[in-house]
Amino acid sequence: MHGATLLDAQQRVLRPAILWNDGRCAQECTLLEARVPQSRVITGNLMMPGFTAPKLLWVQRHEPEIFRQIDKVLLPKDYLRLRYDGGSLPAICLTQAGTMWLDVAKRDWSDLMLQACHLSRDQMPALYEGSEITGALLPEVAKAWGMAAVASYRRRWRQCSWCGWCGNG
Repeated sequence: MHGATLLDAQQRVLRPAILWNDGRCAQECTLLEARVPQSRVITGNLMMPGFTAPKLLWVQRHEPEIFRQIDKVLLPKDYLRLRYDGGSLPAICLTQAGTMWLDVAKRDWSDLMLQACHLSRDQMPALYEGSEITGALLPEVAKAWGMAAVASYRRRWRQCSWCGWCGNG
C-alpha cells in the first residue's frame, strides 16, 4: 500500500513505483523532520523510509528531471484503481496517512508538509472516506475478470483481500 507512483500530466508513469520496503531515503526522513519539527503532531506518525514523503525528497535529490515532471503522486494501490476505472483519482483519507502529507486531525492534506517536499495539493488525489462510492470498473476490466457489469465500487480495499473484493463484485 505505501509507496510512490509518480504520474505526468497525461497520467503516464514517470518511473517504476518506489515501494514501502525501499529504505534508501533514511537521510530524507531526517531532513523532513528538521524542516517540519511538528510533523509527528500533524501526521500522527514517526517519519520512516517506508512512507511516501521522504521518497519524494529522494526523487527530488537524485532524479530531479523526474521530479519536475510530476503532476500526481499516488500510492501504488491508488494507481491500480486508476487503471481499473479509467481515470478517476480519489483516494481514501485513512490510507493517505502513510504519505506523511495528511493532517490526520483535519482529515485533509497538510500544506506545511506538502510545501516541505516542494509539492502542492494539485499534485495530490482528492480525499474521500472509505465508505463512499467513488468509481466504476471499466466494462473491459469487469469482462476480463469474469464479472457482470459493475456499476460502482467503494474505495475501501485495504480491509479486504483481492479475492474477497472480486468475489463480492
